[in-house]
Amino acid sequence: MPEFVKRDDVELAYDTAGSGDPPIVFVHGWACDRSYFAPQFEHFAGGHAVASLDLHGHGESSRPDATSGAYDIDRFADDVLAVAEAAGFDRPVVVGHSLGGVTALACAARPGAVRAAVMVDPAPIVSESLTAFLGQAANEMETDTDGSWRTAFVKGMFL
Repeated sequence: MPEFVKRDDVELAYDTAGSGDPPIVFVHGWACDRSYFAPQFEHFAGGHAVASLDLHGHGESSRPDATSGAYDIDRFADDVLAVAEAAGFDRPVVVGHSLGGVTALACAARPGAVRAAVMVDPAPIVSESLTAFLGQAANEMETDTDGSWRTAFVKGMFL
């Protein structure tokens, strides 16, 4: 059973295990959940305090109101740091994949928040237009009851 911490308008689901320094927080990518890093979570729990979370709008975490900026990187970084604080982690190492990698970098940009960021195949979210598209995509998926938006999105990924 996950633990939960409330941050602003969302409840964040997370798991913790192990003990030891430095603590590690694992952050999944877009459309994934906290189980993504399960093998690494289990391995590193043998010598470190570890946590793995569902970013808001993913897994068992709640969704924010679909307002502008609801799914921006800074808000995901807020999720990670709220879980780290709730778990009692002092300046954790944040390991993220894809969107989680960019989120780890955003955590590292906050002075004194983390010891290190490990970016595993980070998403290329380097422009405001792509960031805006992903935020809008979250809203589109919310109302995509027939799967047509998702189908078109995936078809556009391949030649």
